[in-house]
Amino acid sequence: MSTDKLMMLKDENVQLFLTETANSLIKLDLIIYFHDKSSSWYDLEEISVFMGRSIEVLDSELEELVLKGIIEKSICSQKIKTVYRYGGDESTRKRVDSFISSYNDYIERLKIICTLLKNDSAVKNVV
Repeated sequence: MSTDKLMMLKDENVQLFLTETANSLIKLDLIIYFHDKSSSWYDLEEISVFMGRSIEVLDSELEELVLKGIIEKSICSQKIKTVYRYGGDESTRKRVDSFISSYNDYIERLKIICTLLKNDSAVKNVV
């Protein structure tokens, strides 16, 4: 059996979500972060501090998740800052819930992380 078949997730919809949406370690972290903190708005600085990642790295990844409908973006008029929160319609939230459910399974989590590491150009350049 090939390594690629061993790395396939049980649910093909989750596999597709991983390929098309949660396709980097940073996006994975952001999706989990917002899914777990689904009711509040956060600015980029707060997210950066919590996640221990630079604003520059997070900004483009957040924008892609906004375009995919996972994250909502708004301008906070009081502080003139951009803020983000978990968003999406019911269908999108179900897809994220299904992905998180798979991620909470130990073997599926390992497959997700290995897939992301395998495809991460930053990791490829180090090895």
